[in-house]
Amino acid sequence: MSLSLAQALESADMLVIDELYCFEFGLADDGLSLLCMDGRTERRWHFDLQAVAAASFDGEQDCWKIAAAGVEHRLRLLSAFSADEDDDQE
Repeated sequence: MSLSLAQALESADMLVIDELYCFEFGLADDGLSLLCMDGRTERRWHFDLQAVAAASFDGEQDCWKIAAAGVEHRLRLLSAFSADEDDDQE
């Protein structure tokens, strides 16, 4: 059974939308909202829940394809690495 985009977002720490790294994103009752910086320009996207549910995963490109206002976007979900804080503590 494959994951939906909503399920995959639960374990993502960061994502890339159309080659821009996005650290601020969230899935809420009204859909998926994204915020990132493109140089000095703030860029925002919002995808309603219907668009999130209709998103499809492209295994060849390792990304999700999602459309809004007739434009298709590519999302690549990323997980951050974290160090265990208890390693050197005694």
